[in-house]
Amino acid sequence: MRARAGGRRVRLADGRFATIRAIRPSDRDAFLAFHAGLSDESRYLRYFSARRKLPEHELRHYTEVDQRDHAGVVTLVDGALVGHALYDRLSDPEEAEVALEVADAFQGQGIGTLMLEELAHVALRAGIRRGMAHVLPGNQRMLQVFRDLGFTERAALEDGVMRVELELAATRRFAAAHRARASAARSRAKGGAVR
Repeated sequence: MRARAGGRRVRLADGRFATIRAIRPSDRDAFLAFHAGLSDESRYLRYFSARRKLPEHELRHYTEVDQRDHAGVVTLVDGALVGHALYDRLSDPEEAEVALEVADAFQGQGIGTLMLEELAHVALRAGIRRGMAHVLPGNQRMLQVFRDLGFTERAALEDGVMRVELELAATRRFAAAHRARASAARSRAKGGAVR
């Protein structure tokens, strides 16, 4: 099920509910608070530096999107922004660079996978067929998110940074991974295990 205008309600691995929706310019202050709350390590893994302040042009870039060439989604829990993912179409119109970040207290709950899955659907509707990300080799959580999506994945080390490429076509592996996530969410909704 794709996100409606108000967003898509999902259940996280710990049983809490969250909403995934397109980012809006009105999310500016919430995004600033989210960024400020990230640990230095999380900031470094995302931006390759631990900077605490974002330049104004970057803040606009993250919060003002067209959902075609430049798309972004956020995850909200109890009204607080706890995750952000975006893509930017590259010079090859069928390829986009993707990036994401999740609040430290919410890492490991499946938020990154759910946001990238949402972005992949937006990208495919916009004619984008491949995703690409630069990931530090020590960022095992991010590399696991890409594996969990189930897309065909290739990774290569370039100048000390992993270049990960994803074929966004819905493969059998992607469909199986999506069904497994949906089944686990239904189980949690019925009071099953939430770990």
